[in-house]
Amino acid sequence: MTTEDFEFVSSVRSAVLIKSPKSTQQILWITAGIVAFLLIWASFASVDEITRGEGKVIPSGQLQMVQNLEGGIVKEILVKKGDKVKEGQPLLLIENSKFTSDYAENIAKINQLIAKEIRLTAEAFGQPFSPKEESYTQEQQLLIENERNYYNSNMQQLASQKRVLEEQLSQKRNDRKKSEAKLESLRKSYELLRREIEIQMPLAQKGVISEVEIIKLQREANKEVEEIQSVKLSIPSIISEIEEIKSKINEAQFEFENRAKKERNEVLSEIIRLQKSQEHLSDQVSRTAVTAPVDGQVNQMFVNTLGGVIRPGMDLLEIVPSEDLLVIEAKIKPSDIAFLFPKQKAIVKFSAYDFAIYGGVEGELSLISPDTITDEEGNSFYLVQISTKKTYLEREGKRLDIIPGMTASVDILTGKKTIMDYLLKPIFKAQSHALSER
Repeated sequence: MTTEDFEFVSSVRSAVLIKSPKSTQQILWITAGIVAFLLIWASFASVDEITRGEGKVIPSGQLQMVQNLEGGIVKEILVKKGDKVKEGQPLLLIENSKFTSDYAENIAKINQLIAKEIRLTAEAFGQPFSPKEESYTQEQQLLIENERNYYNSNMQQLASQKRVLEEQLSQKRNDRKKSEAKLESLRKSYELLRREIEIQMPLAQKGVISEVEIIKLQREANKEVEEIQSVKLSIPSIISEIEEIKSKINEAQFEFENRAKKERNEVLSEIIRLQKSQEHLSDQVSRTAVTAPVDGQVNQMFVNTLGGVIRPGMDLLEIVPSEDLLVIEAKIKPSDIAFLFPKQKAIVKFSAYDFAIYGGVEGELSLISPDTITDEEGNSFYLVQISTKKTYLEREGKRLDIIPGMTASVDILTGKKTIMDYLLKPIFKAQSHALSER
């Protein structure tokens, strides 16, 4: 110190300083400098202020309960508790012989009706039976060939029926021609008799010939007239019979086609019904392989016995979905809840993995319960949920999965505070309570 500096120090202190060795003075100044530096550093250096809670990992989605609609007998169990599964992966097989049999029988009925519909279409619209067999399966082609035989048989039967009617028609047409020819012949014969009577009548009047001859001729003429009338009356009847036979021929064709059309409509309706039933049967067959509805992990198995009976709608397995989000549900003391709000950052540490070795997972506060919850021991707490984007830890390229049920501690960042604030907090707290007790 200089002489001028002693003017600002008391006489006692000046005497001590003058008598103190220089090394001691240096230590005091260094100590004072360090203390000053630490005070300044503590005033500006800040640390994270956190709220800590304990909790566990819960599924981010609802637990998936796997069931079967029809039930049946367990044929094979393909997974066990704890296995990871992918969406659509078979979990267990149910005996499907009955469903497969019903499905195959329904297909056979549909194929048979399709072949029948092809035949009926040809019969209903007077078309030749010529399906494109290359567009059908081998089984369908065999059925179509059988229907071809039915088609040929039915067409032959129709042709035979029409042939009989055609023969009757031809006979009636011949009868008409004969009657018309006979009528013409009778008319000519009558005309000759009439002329003969006209010629011989004057001779009979003169007595050259007997009147008996004239009477005979007149009798023959009357017979010719009667026969002419009879033949004339028979011709319209024959014409009527001809038209009736023509009508029968047309009616036979119409009835044949109409019957085929009606039967075809019934077949088409039955095909539609069976095809709708086929969708149901196909679903039944597919459901005999019970598959995973989502990616996840088998949490519980309710069926463990081969040959066991499954009731319709019975719970078979429980799957915990494995999604991109991981949710940690933690308990927070009511005294710490005031400074928490959604979207605050958090660090999650899992008890199964040493934090010093594997670290933790960053997360974000996503949910705070609106009220406290009291457990069986009478402790009250708030439930909060922390969402993370990672569902695993990683070390040296090895992935460590985090699964529901694991316990964890969460450190929620609520703000920052200087070290000086921490140091002075007990003093301020004591000051606020000082001299206030009774």
